[in-house]
Amino acid sequence: MLNQSPDTLQHDAYLALAQRIQDAITSDKAQIEHQVLLTREPGESVAHWERIMDQISEAEGITVTRNPENGTAHVCWYIDSL
Repeated sequence: MLNQSPDTLQHDAYLALAQRIQDAITSDKAQIEHQVLLTREPGESVAHWERIMDQISEAEGITVTRNPENGTAHVCWYIDSL
């Protein structure tokens, strides 16, 4: 097995967190409700979590409400009617 550098491990951890969040947002339930409650899991980097929440909140039409007491973020979005 190859030894991975700390930078590679951090990058992989970031990508895993981003994928987990993307999966939650694209779930059938979240898409129907236009909202999802995300929870930072034990062992996940707070810095990675904050970075991703910041990136999500920058998107137009998306609201992120963070609860630092329990490590959750409520993400909701609207879709313009055609």
